[in-house]
Amino acid sequence: MPSWPIHNKWAEGLEIGVKESNFVNQLIDFPRKHKEFQNFCSKTASAQIKGHKMNIGQFVLHDAARSDKHAREIQLQFLSTYGDKFKEAFFLHQILDYIVWWISPDQANAGFKPEEALQSKHIAKKIGTPTDPQLQKTVEYVKNHINDIANDCKKWHARSILAHQNPHECLETEK
Repeated sequence: MPSWPIHNKWAEGLEIGVKESNFVNQLIDFPRKHKEFQNFCSKTASAQIKGHKMNIGQFVLHDAARSDKHAREIQLQFLSTYGDKFKEAFFLHQILDYIVWWISPDQANAGFKPEEALQSKHIAKKIGTPTDPQLQKTVEYVKNHINDIANDCKKWHARSILAHQNPHECLETEK
């Protein structure tokens, strides 16, 4: 959804470095290419698929954690080994992606306000357990900056649509 520079920009406000943010960005967007995650899954019992010589890491796809609770739990278990900032980066990435989807005019929920995406019932369904301290901190941070975050997400969404319609025109607008 939003570009990694947008994820990284907002991660800075949570005192998450670009290196840490990109580590998480890669995990969420390209989990099968994330060597550390794949190694973790190959050695972690909860990631094993019973009766097979496979693990969940081989099946986790781009943005899977928003629709697959087990994938989310394995990714969070993996990130817990790195520390709280990595979990915060995970939650922030998921929330920003979800906000873009939420405010996208081509979705059935078009016209909804971005802050509505941060309601506990939506967070619990798409992002994680609302009582998780890192998730609470991240949601509070996003709430405090929701208008600016929504503007960044809207600009990114508009540019991405333009890029699909006319890639050369999009490049001109970014100069």
